[in-house]
Amino acid sequence: MPGRLYLKIFISFIGVIIVAMFMVAMLFRFTEGEKFINRFQRFAKAQVIMVRSIVEDQARSGASSSEAMQQLVEKLGNAYMAKIWITDEAGKLLVQSFPGTIPTPAELAPEDEEDSHRGWHDMEGFQFSKCGDRPHCIYVTIPFGGVGRVEPGVIHYYYRDTTTERHEKFFIFGLFAICASIALLVMPVSWFITRRLNRLRSVALRIAEGDLSHRADICGKDEVAKVGRALNKMADSLSRMIQGSKELTANVSHELRTPLTRIRIAEEILRQRFGDEGAAHLDSIREDVDALDKLIGKLLELSKLDLKEDPFTMETMDVADLVGNIGHRLAPIAEHHNLSVTMNLPNEAMAIADGEALNTAFGNILENGVKHTENGGWLTVSMVSDDETITVIAENAHDPLTEEELITIFEPFRRAKGTTPDGTGLGLAIARKIFERHGGSIVAENCDGGVQFIIVIPKNTGNN
Repeated sequence: MPGRLYLKIFISFIGVIIVAMFMVAMLFRFTEGEKFINRFQRFAKAQVIMVRSIVEDQARSGASSSEAMQQLVEKLGNAYMAKIWITDEAGKLLVQSFPGTIPTPAELAPEDEEDSHRGWHDMEGFQFSKCGDRPHCIYVTIPFGGVGRVEPGVIHYYYRDTTTERHEKFFIFGLFAICASIALLVMPVSWFITRRLNRLRSVALRIAEGDLSHRADICGKDEVAKVGRALNKMADSLSRMIQGSKELTANVSHELRTPLTRIRIAEEILRQRFGDEGAAHLDSIREDVDALDKLIGKLLELSKLDLKEDPFTMETMDVADLVGNIGHRLAPIAEHHNLSVTMNLPNEAMAIADGEALNTAFGNILENGVKHTENGGWLTVSMVSDDETITVIAENAHDPLTEEELITIFEPFRRAKGTTPDGTGLGLAIARKIFERHGGSIVAENCDGGVQFIIVIPKNTGNN
């Protein structure tokens, strides 16, 4: 379906074409069209003078009988392709060049002020009309006779150029045909422009999703190509900044292990030297050291996943058995918190994956569910396996999370509001990295009475 930009470009082009066609039509109307009307009027004027001259000559020659005059008028009407009729001073019809009735007064509209500027008033005694709104139609009344033996009367001359009207219609139709043809040609042009912009949009979305290695294909030197180069430059800068940040985190985490080790050794020496004296303080020091050691371990694990320094060892394994073992391992903790745990797992769900990495990832998810479920709550784990993927849904009782929290809980050190400060805040971030490295995904959603994590893993995955 065409996008909004495509429609805007297309409609803009069509609007410009319509305005241009209108300007062309008006330019022709007031230049060549005006000249043509003037030529038409001069031609009609010459015809009118010729008709009067011939009729008066016929009358002077004495051959003014009704029959002779009828033949003359018919010949003139056929020659000039006009309707000609003659009336006396009282308006009585004498002869006419055509069969049927003469045109009605409604058809023979009176002249207007515009006609006074078209050169007809130098024809003394003539009355001119351009037949209402038809520009290529004239009606002239020509007084004649009253001198010598020629009886006074009026010649009526009615001429309509139908061929010119057809040409005008063809011209207008041609303009519309040209407009339609250009509109069809504009469609691929609009599509070409918006296609390149859509590609840049796809690249930007992939970079926003974390694929900082993806770059836009640049071709040409126009403005769209400049935007693509700017996007690639931005991605390069972000990649260097994030890579440097990850390496710094990994190095700092590794270096922190050394002073922690020294603190642990010093704590052991002090415990041996002083015995029970100060044991409470030493126990507090040991707990803090263990917490720091656990945090540093998580940071190192996350940094290795980000830097992809720790390649996965892929092997055929039973994911259902792995998740079941994690559930059994957490059963004592769940009983201690009076939690109801339900495991709905198939007999087997075979996949090619890194067992140790998946054990860490699923362990973090289920531990998170047990830790953040109040006493007396529930935890449910279900698994569905098809030909290509394995889907695991872990639900636990919890207050609903906001839309923002459902996304940010997978970021390092981000916790949902109302949760306990226990833990490192890295478990869900590590789990997401592991699932994504396997080509899978994890999302969080609110469910009836709790929060659920939906994990999808392909059965035949590679080391991403």
